[in-house]
Amino acid sequence: MTLKVRTNCLPLGTMKMGEILWVGGMSLLALTDSFVPPSNYICHTSSCRHGNGRLRCQSCTIGCHGSNCSSPCQGSCHTDGCDRHTGECSKCTPGFYGRHCDTPCPRRCTSSRVDGAVYCDRHTGACSESCDGGRTGVHCDERCPSNCKGSVCHQHTGQCLAGCERRWTGDFCNTTCDNCLMGGCSNTGYCLHGCEAGFYGQTCEERCEHCWTTGCDRQTGICEQCQPGYHGHHCNKTCPEKCYKGRDGQRHCNRITAACQEGCVTGWHGPRCHTPCSTTCKSSLCYGHDGSCVEGCVQGYYGKHCHKNCLRCRNNVCDHHGRCSACIDGWFGERCDVCGNGPCINCSRGYHGTNCTARCSGSCVDDVCEEDGRCSRGCKDGAYGSQCQHRCSGGCVACDQITGDCTRQGDGNTVIKLDMPTSTCSLMYSNCQHIISVTFVLIFAL
Repeated sequence: MTLKVRTNCLPLGTMKMGEILWVGGMSLLALTDSFVPPSNYICHTSSCRHGNGRLRCQSCTIGCHGSNCSSPCQGSCHTDGCDRHTGECSKCTPGFYGRHCDTPCPRRCTSSRVDGAVYCDRHTGACSESCDGGRTGVHCDERCPSNCKGSVCHQHTGQCLAGCERRWTGDFCNTTCDNCLMGGCSNTGYCLHGCEAGFYGQTCEERCEHCWTTGCDRQTGICEQCQPGYHGHHCNKTCPEKCYKGRDGQRHCNRITAACQEGCVTGWHGPRCHTPCSTTCKSSLCYGHDGSCVEGCVQGYYGKHCHKNCLRCRNNVCDHHGRCSACIDGWFGERCDVCGNGPCINCSRGYHGTNCTARCSGSCVDDVCEEDGRCSRGCKDGAYGSQCQHRCSGGCVACDQITGDCTRQGDGNTVIKLDMPTSTCSLMYSNCQHIISVTFVLIFAL
């Protein structure tokens, strides 16, 4: 593109982009080019370039900069615009130099035009010399790098003076920028229009490979959505292994909590399906949301999670509520927990032993235990073993009464209280001994 200049109504000639004309001690520069810097109004109102989906302001309109792209670039920037954070030009318009490209090249550079334009060193202002016809070298007998824009390069260094062809960057235009959206990058490698899906960073060099099709935020790498089977801000964590696979063959889980969204595979339960069903559930089947047994309990157990023993029931048979169809000799009652007319000794609640002087474990349900200390009605949440003498491990709120395998996980605020009995009255003695109530508090933190 050319610019006609007249002085005193007389034509002085035709000027090309980047050409300096000295008139009366003043320099005139032809600034005609395909790039027209945007106005302050445009930078203030509509200069953000958004990505796919809800990815906001992934790059600025060329000529604007800032976190919200609301400030115009400083000085006479070339078509690559300026750094989004500092506003410094990536490259100067031919004919200018300096940090902000606001200083005209020295007058002497007019004698070393390159294809009609004037180039000088960005930092020193030293005139850049070049050969005609895309050549370089002391004798102009070598070719400029193949990806120099317009085949224009420095005679002595071979550096590309007018920038690079699309998808290339660097002083010698020998580095690709294929991860840049539409292959647009500055000579420093900064991606002008944003990143291709799956990449982020100023030069789009970082990968966010498990983001859904819209990709990730250019600055942080945080995905807008995750591919099926992944979770986390950067979608770099796999969903729990025991999540049930949907029709698409993938495990789906909550992006933040990793909770399985389509239930658990058979034999597991919990929000993240990491807790096995109780071994006393029939067929080891339980509901995924709370671990309760689907088909009831194996013989000898009862309760929602089948972790309570059917004690003193004949043939170890009781219903889901622990009620026996028949009792072993010497016992009666719905749960066969009342001593009949025989040699048995019925201690008051919370005690056991020949003389009813030994205390039941504070973890026994209802503080009831056998003569040998076995908990008649199972263990309170948080304990297991024949006398409920063991604590469930980790963050378990409840575990299998025999094996200790976790049957229910708690959250960080779960509090389990295991209370010791407050009094004892043996049927063998007329005196009642009162004791101080003791409470053990177990706080499980995940």
